[in-house]
Amino acid sequence: MDSYPSVTVVMPAYQAERTIGGAISSVLTQAYPGRVDIVVVDDGSTDASAAVARSHGDRVSVVVQENAGTAAARNVALSRAEGDLVALCDADDSRLPPYLRSAVDTWHRAGSGRRFVTCNALLMTENGIGHGRTVM
Repeated sequence: MDSYPSVTVVMPAYQAERTIGGAISSVLTQAYPGRVDIVVVDDGSTDASAAVARSHGDRVSVVVQENAGTAAARNVALSRAEGDLVALCDADDSRLPPYLRSAVDTWHRAGSGRRFVTCNALLMTENGIGHGRTVM
């Protein structure tokens, strides 16, 4: 593949100061050769979620809004996305390093265009990674 499209990751956040740093770091350290940026929408948090997100530099845009729910926060993030493609990552999720490259490669194999690519998810439990897999 000659070039990789840019990807904007949309990340709704609410009271996520304990987890958002890990979620953002997992996106910024992807093994993806194309441009990746993140739009975080802090959905009315009263903790330091927005400050933690802003501390990750200029590849992360932060929008703060009054609490309107996850769907509204995602829609705001989508309206601010500048990438050729959009990926989702909640503020309490983590993406393994090959996630974006695998998703974009799957998108290319499917013929590009308007497509929705889904991935498996491994559930994290108190004892580590859960044994079951969930298709998202």
